[in-house]
Amino acid sequence: MQEHNFFPTKVFTSNKILNNKDMLEKLYTLQKNNFDYFSGGWQSKRNIYKLNEFFPLVDYIKNSLFLVFKKSVTILDMWGTISPQNSYNKIHNHPSLQYTEGLLWSGVYYIKTFTNSGFLNIHSPMNPSNIEQLSPIPGDLILFRANTYH
Repeated sequence: MQEHNFFPTKVFTSNKILNNKDMLEKLYTLQKNNFDYFSGGWQSKRNIYKLNEFFPLVDYIKNSLFLVFKKSVTILDMWGTISPQNSYNKIHNHPSLQYTEGLLWSGVYYIKTFTNSGFLNIHSPMNPSNIEQLSPIPGDLILFRANTYH
């Protein structure tokens, strides 16, 4: 795991290709049965960490966070997103709730990307117009505190 200190915000990145084909096929199957779209894209329900195809990703996330914090973690929810060309996620964060001994962490794993797919923007907590841009490739895992605007 590489540690990046953007503003006063820690971001951890690593890259590992998992069973991306199996996960992508499962997301396409789920998408056919659920037409919940946003900003031109689609998101699955928040329980995909319970599906066999995503077990290797769950293990990878847990192992990556263990390397950083030297503690076991619990995944509370996990969803997949399919973003066609010209779709996007609006700037948002995830609630900063206390869970056991610390803040929640969020992350993104990129199963597939395209040329000119765009960036993952990490916004400064002091001034959200200040951003660090990450240009993800397949296999990128990017972890940050849940209250980080992205």
